[in-house]
Amino acid sequence: MKKSLCLFIAVVFTVATYAQVTHVEWGAPFSGKIIRSGFQVLSSDERGLTVLSPNPTMFSLNSVSVLKFDANMNYVSTAKIPLSYQGKDLNFEFMVRLKGHTLVFSSYVDAKAGFKALYYMEYEEATQALTTNTVKVLDMPIVGKPFPSVGTFFYVLSPDSAKMAVVYNPPTSKDGKEKFGCAVLDEDLSLMSTRMDAFPFKDRNFNLESAAVSQEGVVFLNGTLTTGLKNPLKREPNYKYAILMMSPDASAPQEIYVDLDKFFITDLQVGCDINGDLIAAGFYSEKGNFSMKGCLSVKIDGASGEILKSFHKEFPLELITAGMTDKQADRTEDKAEKGQNIEMEKYIMDNLVLRPDNGVYLVAEQYYSVTTYSSSNGSTSSRTTYYGRDIIVVGINENGEIDVTQKVLKKQKSSSQIMVSYVMTLKGSDLYFAFTDSPLNNAPHPPSTQWASYGKSGVTTIACVNSQGGMTRKNLYTFDKNKAIVLPGWSEILKNGSMVLVTRYGTKLRLGLVAIE
Repeated sequence: MKKSLCLFIAVVFTVATYAQVTHVEWGAPFSGKIIRSGFQVLSSDERGLTVLSPNPTMFSLNSVSVLKFDANMNYVSTAKIPLSYQGKDLNFEFMVRLKGHTLVFSSYVDAKAGFKALYYMEYEEATQALTTNTVKVLDMPIVGKPFPSVGTFFYVLSPDSAKMAVVYNPPTSKDGKEKFGCAVLDEDLSLMSTRMDAFPFKDRNFNLESAAVSQEGVVFLNGTLTTGLKNPLKREPNYKYAILMMSPDASAPQEIYVDLDKFFITDLQVGCDINGDLIAAGFYSEKGNFSMKGCLSVKIDGASGEILKSFHKEFPLELITAGMTDKQADRTEDKAEKGQNIEMEKYIMDNLVLRPDNGVYLVAEQYYSVTTYSSSNGSTSSRTTYYGRDIIVVGINENGEIDVTQKVLKKQKSSSQIMVSYVMTLKGSDLYFAFTDSPLNNAPHPPSTQWASYGKSGVTTIACVNSQGGMTRKNLYTFDKNKAIVLPGWSEILKNGSMVLVTRYGTKLRLGLVAIE
């Protein structure tokens, strides 16, 4: 068997809590198109790695596959498992790891009966197959004529991964009342509660953005609620954030509202802590919805819905100016000295990550796309370029105070969406990011952020942000020595503490195993 390539990298960390990246091991390239969203590591030990994946070759949506890799991360085999129930093909929805149970959820649309049913099957490691026992979780009503109009399912886990909420939004008319349903499963796969509620605002006025479930089975839905027409002469938001609290034992849902008076909340996500309380955190702006002035956090009692703490703070100037040229930084500092409003360009929040100390990390990226059009000989063509810029990490402690602000510099652009962005994993209190970058951006004080290259001069960078706000970053490997490009979308910390990555190697894929000690 071909021996895997090991690159030994010496990294000096100035903060004692940093782990050390010692080397990366490569598996041999293999063919196939892996769907990076929905992976589930089933087992990892000295024998190798077993991964459950939805339709890695994308031939259909009614099957999953078990992919096996040996101890050197070389691809070994794929076993395809069809999804069906009583002779009906089911459509894959998502996978969940619930307290030792690996569950594959799939659905079936029965337009004649007017519902979309959600089922799950459990993967058994002993037989390396899905159980023949298919369990129905719920039926979601649909609109059947003239064509089936169905809503969407998604899931969230409690902080201890012992409770799971399946949330769905059935279709309704634009002038109808907004409706949501949810079903909560516990670690024994017992159905704790199911409910569907209508809320006193129109469907067209509410936009769901995130959800959470507590260890007590309380479900929280968070989104923007339009409150009036936008008035360009009045620089105030025409929306507010509504959190819908759906308790198993409550007769009706509760509405909780978060706003900052005349400030615009540009992004807000929710998550439950280990005490059952809800944390809502995000960013705000004074100008509008296209820039960010600072961050906010709100702590809400998970039983009563009472707002316990509310806190907001402007970003420090050094965070805003990080990555700017000297001239840009000087102009920004001059404006700040004159008392002018200073804001960052808008970032898209990717994750609200619960920390071991019961605080949270907010992780956001400056991600956008630009489409250009050209005409020639009567025909029009278009070209879309995807941009993945800097990552920011904001830490908020249990008391609602900001204790970490860090910017991870990067500058990517590509005509392919799958090449741009990053992967992230949490190990202890440290966040690890891996992404394609320019080697110049890893200098101690780059004059400005440089564009990444996917050719010979490109690198894959690994950056670590710790709970004290310190950061280190290192070239993990260069493309001229190893042409593996990290595909953003999936990575995971294994039981042995290593981080596994999916990489693109020419037209094929390969796994990389990064040792973190």
